[in-house]
Amino acid sequence: MSTDAPLPVLTEQELNYLARGIMYIWQTATRDMGKGTPMEGLQISQFAVLRFLRRGPMRMTELAELTGTSSANVTGMIDRLVERGVVERKNDTKDRRVVLVSLTETGRGLFDNQGGLFKKHMGKMLDTFTPAEQHELVRLISKIYDAGHPDG
Repeated sequence: MSTDAPLPVLTEQELNYLARGIMYIWQTATRDMGKGTPMEGLQISQFAVLRFLRRGPMRMTELAELTGTSSANVTGMIDRLVERGVVERKNDTKDRRVVLVSLTETGRGLFDNQGGLFKKHMGKMLDTFTPAEQHELVRLISKIYDAGHPDG
């Protein structure tokens, strides 16, 4: 991502409203997710790590690239997710110097269950939009994501 990108045409108030809206969407969609389970109170970055691990075991460096954060930050996230019992670290059988992170069976089951709740909450929020507006919203958010995300 270029550091000399043009400034947005939105006012500071509009940008703040946009940021609050994005936070509201996440908080609303995840409010009831995982109550009483290790998934309760997950940060958005932790949820993203779990989503990436749903693909299969990954190196810490891969997770850092996918989440757009430092290896040290990912290590802290993984430590907290290990404490919750939803991920585990294992040595790579091909190269014992490499540590792979994967979902535990508990983590996989909880993540799959939470995905259904997440879709339900998102559906309630998106219900205020027409189908065309929903597709346009996804197109615009995807454009933002693709412009700044390493796997975009």
